[in-house]
Amino acid sequence: MRNAVIVALALSAALPLLAQTSSRPSFPDDYTPSPCAPEGTCKSYDRSQLTSAAFTMLGLTPDGKWFDSHYDQMMQLFAPICKKHATCLATPGNNFLFCDDILIREYRAVCDKNFPKSANPSDYEQCKEFTEIWALGVDMGANQFAKTGQNCAKEKGLAVMHAKPPVIWIEPATIPRDYKGDIYVYAIDPDTHVPVRADITMDKQIIYAPANPAGNLATGYPFKWAHKYNRVKRADGHEDLEAPMMTIKPELYPAVTMRLPSEVPKMIVQMKPSILHAGVNKVTVTATDAETGKPVEARVNVGPDAVGDTNTPIEITVPKSGKVPEVWVTSLFDAYSDVVVTTK
Repeated sequence: MRNAVIVALALSAALPLLAQTSSRPSFPDDYTPSPCAPEGTCKSYDRSQLTSAAFTMLGLTPDGKWFDSHYDQMMQLFAPICKKHATCLATPGNNFLFCDDILIREYRAVCDKNFPKSANPSDYEQCKEFTEIWALGVDMGANQFAKTGQNCAKEKGLAVMHAKPPVIWIEPATIPRDYKGDIYVYAIDPDTHVPVRADITMDKQIIYAPANPAGNLATGYPFKWAHKYNRVKRADGHEDLEAPMMTIKPELYPAVTMRLPSEVPKMIVQMKPSILHAGVNKVTVTATDAETGKPVEARVNVGPDAVGDTNTPIEITVPKSGKVPEVWVTSLFDAYSDVVVTTK
């Protein structure tokens, strides 16, 4: 019982973070069922126990009459998802927590489609509570079914390295510059269209996925990114910023490397006056964001030395020889790539 309560608490804490739905299905309906999909994977609390379990495990107080009168209907609505669940559990490289979490969205969508809140808020709430406790019961027994399915897959020679990498996509497909929401990476087998669990690493950055029981970045689990770009050397010795590369590594597929889809903001830099003469020059180097037109706080450098900030009057000394030093601007907060104003 102690383990059951721990699982309940973990599930109730994690699943709300998985509520976002991908613009394309994370588990397509045209998937190929596994020959090792175990029977009975959607076994949950007994019909007569659902109401009390909802209170004991999740602190819910559902309408027992609604649960009983809609039980058969809910089982029919859940049946296609249960079949997906069984195939996911039997797919080598997946585990029961991944399969439970990747499908919770589909279970919840049953309420949105069949008991829309706009039509009857009461039915919608009862459906939601039914789904949460029923899914929790399924989760508690899924590990044993996963072992059965995985053992079968090994016996049938299905647990082998695939030649083709999984199909990968990211939500959102393009990460807006001020985006603070959740980011998802999804992967499916290119032939069977079954979801693939894979660990994800981010180049030069450490990011966690709180909803993942393991804590690390993984397919199907949301994470947030603070728009931190990596610096890379250019041919001229200065540095550009670029979004980090991600490596998606499933257990039995080739790894896939791709860049996080976020475009680095650009700044427009100008120096007034634009021509330097021998001696002391009083200038202002302006920097503005190319998209918003707002001023950008950045550091003005002459050669290797910092001489002031953008959008503020500064002095630049040119030797009597008239050789103009290189003037360049760098972002103080790694928000923009370096910009050269005058070359050596």
